[in-house]
Formats: sequence, C-alpha cells, structure tokens
Amino acid sequence: MTTDAATLSAHDAPPQRTAEMLTPPPGVHERLGVVYHGRVTLEDTRPFFDAIEAVHARGAKCRLLLDMGDLRGAELGVAWEKMHHMRALMTSIERLAVIGEQRWLDLWLKVATHIMPTEARHFHASELDAAWAWLDA
Repeated sequence: MTTDAATLSAHDAPPQRTAEMLTPPPGVHERLGVVYHGRVTLEDTRPFFDAIEAVHARGAKCRLLLDMGDLRGAELGVAWEKMHHMRALMTSIERLAVIGEQRWLDLWLKVATHIMPTEARHFHASELDAAWAWLDA
C-alpha cells in the first residue's frame, strides 16, 4: 500500500524541528526567550547557546524564558551541547521561567534549581505575559 503526502493527516505528518528566539517585551532586566517546537535538533539550539555565551562573555546575568509547550523531544547532541555550555548556563541565568503543560516540567525545574543557582518558576501556556512580567520583577 502506498500513501502520498496529500493523504497524510496533520497527526501523521513528520514532527516539526525548530527552535526560535523570542523578542521580550520592553523591561528593566536583560531577558532572553526561546520557544521549542517538535523534536529539537542540535542546530536548532545554536542561537540559544550563542546568546547565553554572549551574556556570559560580558560577565552579565540574564533572565530566561523557555517555552517548551510544544516540545516533543531532542536529539542526543542537544544534551552534549548543554554540557559544553554548562558554565555559562550556571553562572549567567539569574531567573528562569518555563512554559508548558507537561507534568515532567515541575520535576525538571526542581532538578535544574539544585544544579543551577537560579530562581525558577513554571507557567502554563496561557500565562506567557505573566511569565515575562515575573522575569522582569
């Protein structure tokens, strides 16, 4: 049996692979934001890690918003890249807002705050504006 692309439903379509940097609303503190869609690749994460490294190189701190609501997984290389940038991640992020409905995010945040000296909070998808406001408070 053959199936052409036109007969595939949205559910059957291959997962989208992308991560995009967000432009924060105006605020007092330096903030970065990234939203992940589908299965994230190593190449998808490069702009995020480059931005964190730039903050680290200036000796500055930033507040980070991660929108992981549509995250469907990541390649193994993403974990390795995260380890490579761990020093910048641990010393440059002073506040972390994570957006998503996945149950595992609460546990992930508890682990992350034991590893990184940062204040973190979980927000639901409907709370994007509240997450940005909390980062700037």
